[in-house]
Amino acid sequence: MTHWEIEELALYAAGKTDEEVTNFINESCDIDDFTNETFGVDFADFAKIAKGLIKLTPIMTSPMSEKKFHNFVRPVDGGYIAIVQSEVEAE
Repeated sequence: MTHWEIEELALYAAGKTDEEVTNFINESCDIDDFTNETFGVDFADFAKIAKGLIKLTPIMTSPMSEKKFHNFVRPVDGGYIAIVQSEVEAE
């Protein structure tokens, strides 16, 4: 999970639209201030929580690579798209 993926996750989790997410990123707004105001935690703590919770999301298989991933998703026309994905560790 990259910094940018987790930043997008925070914005979408707060109910931001695609346009608002793009504007936030393009305007270089402070993600730490945003997560503090919105979730009551700094960005580093939000990232730790996201990394812990992603393991609880359903496993999906990539149709191209056949690799398995946990994903935080958001709805789009015709289905869902991953905001953040984490490859499933070998058992």
